[in-house]
Amino acid sequence: MDWSAYQLPTNSGSLNDWTTVNVDTAMEINKRYFTDGNLNMLLPLTAPKGSIIRISNLTGNFTITQNAGQVIHLSNLTSTPGIGGSVASAAVGDGLSLVCETADTDWIAVTSIGAMFTVT
Repeated sequence: MDWSAYQLPTNSGSLNDWTTVNVDTAMEINKRYFTDGNLNMLLPLTAPKGSIIRISNLTGNFTITQNAGQVIHLSNLTSTPGIGGSVASAAVGDGLSLVCETADTDWIAVTSIGAMFTVT
């Protein structure tokens, strides 16, 4: 696999800073999020191949929700395509790093921290 496509574009946001959110959030590419509470975190509508999102919860649990046509691959599991699909954390301290594998639609969890995630 050619990993060069998975590098951060030079004109993108910085992955050095974490943003703490306490309301449901439409995520942006190349950002890192701490969630504070039980929150829905919506994938970006558009994302070039190689875009990255990182998310971890401080309290409560997060659910990563999807737009039409999007899926999330976590190990051998794949979410239901579109707005009905999601990946949810199960415990405080859970975290995921997602990389956009196919522009706008397919996201792959390249790292996961936590006991169990629910994929629907």
